[in-house]
Amino acid sequence: MKIQYIYLMLAIVFNTSANLVIKGFAAKQSETLLDLMTNIPLFIAAALFGINFIFYTKALSVINISIAYPIVVGFSIVLIIASSMLLFNERLSMVQSSGIGLIIVGIILIFYRM
Repeated sequence: MKIQYIYLMLAIVFNTSANLVIKGFAAKQSETLLDLMTNIPLFIAAALFGINFIFYTKALSVINISIAYPIVVGFSIVLIIASSMLLFNERLSMVQSSGIGLIIVGIILIFYRM
């Protein structure tokens, strides 16, 4: 596997992780701005987004953005939804599940365009 696709996968993992940390943080956050600014998970999420940015930038140095962006966003959506179902007991309707299937089909079609 080419290194740029490993960078792309790592960007997806860190993007997904950052979003899940934010969700966990948002469920427990306090009402004051000071509590928000001193909350450790907020800084962890920001660091995860920063790492995501680094790997995504490395992948974009070789992969077209018209291919990389839909892959990162699509797979991030699928992983966030699957993780939120496991971690936060969120549920999907059949229509939403069909939408996830369409996202996956779309990613496959974009990827094989190369």
